[in-house]
Amino acid sequence: MQQPIQEASSPDSKVWAGDLFQRQDFADFLTGYLVAKSCPPDEKGHRPFSLALNAGWGRGKTFFVSRWAEHLSIQSPRHPVMHFNAWASDVAADPLVAFMAAFKVALDREVDKLESTAEAKFAIQAGVEKVVSGVRRAYLPAAKVALKGVVKKLSGVALDEVSEALTTGDVNVDAGRIEELKAEGRDAAEKGLDEFFKKALAEQSDLPQVISSLRIAIESTLARLAQEGNLKLPMFVFVDELDRCRPPFAIALLEGIKHLFGVRGVCYVISTNLDQLAKATGAVYGSGFDGGGYLKRFFDVQCELPTPSSLRFAQFLFSTSPVIAAASANLGHGLPEGGFTDCDWGSAEHSALCWVADEFGLDLRSQEQVFGAIEASVSTLRDGRIHLIWLATLCAIRHKHPAVFDDITRPNGSNLTNAWGVMGIAGRPHSYMSYDSQAGRHVQRTVTLLEVAERYYRNAFKCEKLEKRTPAHGLDYPNHWLQHLSSLGSHSELFRYFAAVSSAGYLSRSGAG
Repeated sequence: MQQPIQEASSPDSKVWAGDLFQRQDFADFLTGYLVAKSCPPDEKGHRPFSLALNAGWGRGKTFFVSRWAEHLSIQSPRHPVMHFNAWASDVAADPLVAFMAAFKVALDREVDKLESTAEAKFAIQAGVEKVVSGVRRAYLPAAKVALKGVVKKLSGVALDEVSEALTTGDVNVDAGRIEELKAEGRDAAEKGLDEFFKKALAEQSDLPQVISSLRIAIESTLARLAQEGNLKLPMFVFVDELDRCRPPFAIALLEGIKHLFGVRGVCYVISTNLDQLAKATGAVYGSGFDGGGYLKRFFDVQCELPTPSSLRFAQFLFSTSPVIAAASANLGHGLPEGGFTDCDWGSAEHSALCWVADEFGLDLRSQEQVFGAIEASVSTLRDGRIHLIWLATLCAIRHKHPAVFDDITRPNGSNLTNAWGVMGIAGRPHSYMSYDSQAGRHVQRTVTLLEVAERYYRNAFKCEKLEKRTPAHGLDYPNHWLQHLSSLGSHSELFRYFAAVSSAGYLSRSGAG
């Protein structure tokens, strides 16, 4: 069976080991592009820049950005890198607090790596703390937290909860300020919410200046860090799995990053499914809201992650499955020996899925769903040879046309020729080399998936005599795949596949993007 790609010796090769979709070159292209856009040659210094890396579910977004981030971190000179898994942080009460924590960890990690003097490291660390403090002032003003406490007070909740919110929440406020806020809360409760709102707004009248100071603090800290640590700006911040988050969390995170962290010297790569994210905005702003137009304001450019080839994706699925690995000794792909001469699918286990995916027009998501059914069925068909081309065909029919599948499982149901017509599949012949025993030489022939599937189908119901003889040659296709079929009562062993695929069809694969 297809083996996982082995790690090579160079650092880059180790980072991209297993890159069956061959995306390292695309990562290098994007790196060059983002560096050029964040520091245009006709401008002095850096500028903020953000890229939306768009791809549907199952397209390998997480693999790509994690390897890309690691790749950047080992370059010389290397870029500061932060990789923020938004979905893993979705349990946090506030998205930007979780993001700020990760941002600080990334900066602290770079400070720890410095070989500079203690004085320089102290100055940079002070800058990091100033950034944290600036975020607190800009995003988590004390009046906002106190306002929540006042609302609780007016609804009958003890005012002590204001103190609890401040001392156990995600913002640091000294003890003296807590007492002041308690007093302010009592006054506001007495005077009414209108007066308190005025006070809260007044406290935030300097917000533009606060945000400006925050951005300056981030920029200066990064510049000093780059100088002392032989780092290359921009800093790359990867935000992954945003489309899997709760809509309010996802939107609040994007808005916070845009308004507070859109600074010079930082490039953002937001890895997501833009269609899903646009729909998520409807859950926040209403179903009639233009989510797609709204999202464009957050990104300087949108980029589609290249779609991997069906062959590469099939190789990936088979090479990473422990179920397939455990059953490898019993698997037979069911294609001609040597594969087809008019395509590059080869003649390994994954080749069966390539042929079926091509015949049924499966996109990558459907291909993964069909593979999931194959995998589940293989786990139950443990005894004897497993005929993958027959199994994959049944799984594809069950996935795309459940009613047709139910019909063909009955002995008096439709034959596969009628089923192909109902499914609207024209069928494309493929060329292969066969052995002509009469002529005593190899000849080129063509075959369709329907022709091969019909042979298996008829044998499943014992509609034709099972082959007991040994084919004269390994190129006697497809007869040599059928010779070892055994009888199970009134049917052949192929009949068991119907029940296995039927049960597997109720499963649904899920996973990261």
